[in-house]
Amino acid sequence: MKYTALVDSGAVFCVFHAEIADLLGIDLKSIKDQIAFKGVGNEKQEFTGKVVIINIMLSQKGQSHQFDAPVVFSDEINKDGHPLLGIRGFFDKFKDITFSEVRDKIILAA
Repeated sequence: MKYTALVDSGAVFCVFHAEIADLLGIDLKSIKDQIAFKGVGNEKQEFTGKVVIINIMLSQKGQSHQFDAPVVFSDEINKDGHPLLGIRGFFDKFKDITFSEVRDKIILAA
């Protein structure tokens, strides 16, 4: 299954809408513990979600990276938005991440 996600250096967690968990066959109802988080998009309110470790594979022009990452799944965020790749679960998987606005690319150094 392929998804386009946003790399968000301001997001503490990787955050996906709960519908993606359903598509991945993850039963969120079986998970009791929830986590609270804030600041998705322009929203200042607090949201809740459930953390699941999933395997993420990134493809980048002839290069790929695969790793397990904690993802917060929430049905309280906008389901029309993109999944967010944040500090815990994405940025902490790489030695260096460079944003090149001039070249319109992100460079990942494992």
